[in-house]
Amino acid sequence: PCSNGLLDFAALPSFDAQQIDRAERSMWRYRSMLLPDGVEAISLGEGWTPLIGGQIDDRDIIFKVESQNPTGSFKDRGAALLVSVLKAAGASLIHDDSSGNAGTALAAYSARAGLRAKLFVPGYASPSKLNMIRLYGATLDAVEGPRSAATEASKAAAKLGDSVYASHIGHPFSVLAYRTIAYEIWEQLGQRAPTGIVAPLGHGSQVLGLMDGFRDLLTTGLIAHLPRVVGVQALACGPLLARWQGQPSSSEGSTLAEGIRIVNPIRAEALLDGLRECGGTIVGVSEEQIIDGLNKLGRLGLAVEPTCAVVWHGWQQVKDQFGPEATIVLSLTGAGSKTPQLDQLLR
Repeated sequence: PCSNGLLDFAALPSFDAQQIDRAERSMWRYRSMLLPDGVEAISLGEGWTPLIGGQIDDRDIIFKVESQNPTGSFKDRGAALLVSVLKAAGASLIHDDSSGNAGTALAAYSARAGLRAKLFVPGYASPSKLNMIRLYGATLDAVEGPRSAATEASKAAAKLGDSVYASHIGHPFSVLAYRTIAYEIWEQLGQRAPTGIVAPLGHGSQVLGLMDGFRDLLTTGLIAHLPRVVGVQALACGPLLARWQGQPSSSEGSTLAEGIRIVNPIRAEALLDGLRECGGTIVGVSEEQIIDGLNKLGRLGLAVEPTCAVVWHGWQQVKDQFGPEATIVLSLTGAGSKTPQLDQLLR
């Protein structure tokens, strides 16, 4: 979409919270990086989510509240771009597999675009997410078994040829859209990079997008260093953590962090290479630590789902690697209102 493949940041209007128009309060502020001219952007107002300050054990922390996207997760960014591209290409029926958030997002943006959608989801997925998919008018197919079973069902549907496989993992558009999270953080911090970012890690699309986005900023001379990125996995299902530590691959164990219950991340090599480049790392958290993080974030007024509650104890494991003046951003990727049986997780 751009002659040099990079966004012209100098061409962006300066940000003024009182003056910036509504169109600029979304990820389409960076449209020139996302879509060619003439292609309609399918939007529900996704992006430009807030940075909110807080403290963890007397350390100043900044939270990127992606749960404030239209359907409650960062997946809205990827769905908005992917549906925009598929509609422009003439698709009418699309499908995907998802543990919940990506499916909810795809259903919503398909409805916005006038496309029909079918979602294959694990049978254990949050009922609230499944109901939202139904509300948006998509067809729902709950697949029993592990998360990978939904993927296999989606691949089988693609072979029938009557539907486009709108894979939020396989298509590159999701990762491209997630670069906008990095651009926003840079702008919201006064055009500077944070020292470090802590984010949940499943397939790693968000983390890859963050690293790519900050690499764009570095290449264009707008920042002097890449932030150190810390990916957090659940110990119950941590294949990337195992590889990072040189251990045998882990099994697909059950975890409250259902959004990162991924046993075969398809971009593993790119992700691991990117983490090495930025001096990042991968850590793992237990189920009890996920519950504790969920509750402690709630005490800060931040209602998140267990998938992104992993960042609390993920940060605890690496905080001594950062100086007291470091600027640290924790990515809160999904809304707590989607958490099933929340009453059983309260402490």
